[in-house]
Formats: sequence, C-alpha cells, structure tokens
Amino acid sequence: MPTNLTGSTIADTFDQLLHVNDGPEATEKIVYSGTGVATALKIGTQSISVDNIQIDGNTISSTDTDGDINLTPNGTGAVNVTNLVLVSGSITADNIEIDGNTISSTDTNGDINLTPNGTGSVVVSKINVTAGTIPYSVLTGRAYAAFSDITDQTGSTSAATAVKFGTTDVAGSGVTMVTDGTNLTRLTFAVAGTYMLAPSLQFTNSDNADHDATIWFALNGTAVPRSSTKVTVPKASDGGNLAFQIVFYVTVTASQYVQLMWLPENVAVTLDHTVAGAIAPAIPSAIMVAERIA
Repeated sequence: MPTNLTGSTIADTFDQLLHVNDGPEATEKIVYSGTGVATALKIGTQSISVDNIQIDGNTISSTDTDGDINLTPNGTGAVNVTNLVLVSGSITADNIEIDGNTISSTDTNGDINLTPNGTGSVVVSKINVTAGTIPYSVLTGRAYAAFSDITDQTGSTSAATAVKFGTTDVAGSGVTMVTDGTNLTRLTFAVAGTYMLAPSLQFTNSDNADHDATIWFALNGTAVPRSSTKVTVPKASDGGNLAFQIVFYVTVTASQYVQLMWLPENVAVTLDHTVAGAIAPAIPSAIMVAERIA
C-alpha cells in the first residue's frame, strides 16, 4: 500500500523528491499524488507501463500478447491525430477497413459511402473505374439539344447566310438556339467544353443546270478555319434534291455561339421543307444536333 502524505511537508533542502532504483522485487512502481491520484511521470529514455499499455519513447504498445490498444475519449470528445503513419497492418472503423491504399467494406456486399458535410464535396484528383457503373443521371456537365426548321430558306450568292433552326425538337441542357436579332440561328453553349455538332440540310435546285453550294461553321461570327464543304446540287431534271450531313467538333468557352453558314452559287438552290405526306413525316429544311463530349 502507498503511504498517504497528504498535508505533509518536504524540506526545501531535498534535491530529490523521489527515487526508485530496483525496488524490492517489483520492476514497476505506481506513483501517487498527495490526494491518492496517480501522477504523471517522466523517466528520461526509459518506458512507463500502465496496466497492459507501455509507453516507450514515442511508441505506445501493448504488453499483453496480441493485445489491443484502445484510445477512447469521454463524452463528446474525440481522438485527434494530426499525423498518422501506418507502417503495417490495417485500420478498421465499423465496417470500413483501410489497408495500404485500399478502402474496403468488411461487411459482405456492403457499400462504401463518402459523405461530406454541409456544402462540402468529395474531391478526387484522379479516378479509375475498373468495374461497375456510374449512373448516367449523376454525371454533371452533360449538354445536348436538337433543332430543326420547317420553312423554305433562300440564300444569297454574294453574302453568307446563317441557316435558321426555328423549332426545338429536344430541349436538353446547356445548349439553346438564340436569335441573331432576326432569326434563330445561334447555337449557344452555357458552359465551356468540346461539342459534337451534326447538321443536316435538304437542298433543292429548281434550275436546269447543276449548281454548287458551300457550307461552313462560324464561331461568334468568325468563320472556323477548315470547316467548309462544297456540294453540287443536281439540276431539276435529274431530281433536283441533295441531302447534306456532316459531323463536326468544336471547342467553345461559356456563352459562345456557333452558326451554320451557306452560300449558293445560284439562287435557284434553296433549303427546302416538305410537309408530311400520307405515310412519311415532314422533311425539315435543316436539322442541328449538338452534344457535349468533353
């Protein structure tokens, strides 16, 4: 039993208050304060043992073979670790295990949820999906739309004319057809990215000679380099019709717009709309499909 020294006074001339040096048989000593509570003790480079826990230098270990080490706070407290290095083994919390660079569930078929608080987000600088799926509905930044026109369109032989797309067929997200002040010609993108454009034009030639027409893209009013295509629309006696289609990729910044421009060499070449027949649906004079790909 320890001796209770409560109320006792130790002379100021004592240079050493406590000395434990190979006490009788026991190799560990319990040190109490005056009130009988175990007091803190610092022993140079040696170790301190409390029950089955040993503190040696900067190492906390269990003196019990295969014994656990539990750090348990009181009340609403938490165990705070500012710098944790796991040199071997794994860390398990509830049904989550961290082993090396792998986070897994210890529960059979268990989910792993990464849930931030408030307005926070889970930030991953690199991700590689080797199996499973990512729901399409949760992908952000998607943008798409489809437009057409149900009017006959006439071009100019001396100036570029923007193709009209007066009808929205698929109102997607992030892509709209905006007026140029007179007609709906400006395919406008809400966010920056790379987009796939797939226009289709229905040409008609009412003349008795073949005539060419040139089609190209303009970005914010400026012709896109190397985007032109020339087609020859056959004369009326040879059918007089030509369907043009192309797939084009364009990279834009937020709020920029693209127009499809055309220039016939003869005004007899027009973009022709045909109403629905008894069996076949209507033929629009122009179609535009847009989809963000990156």
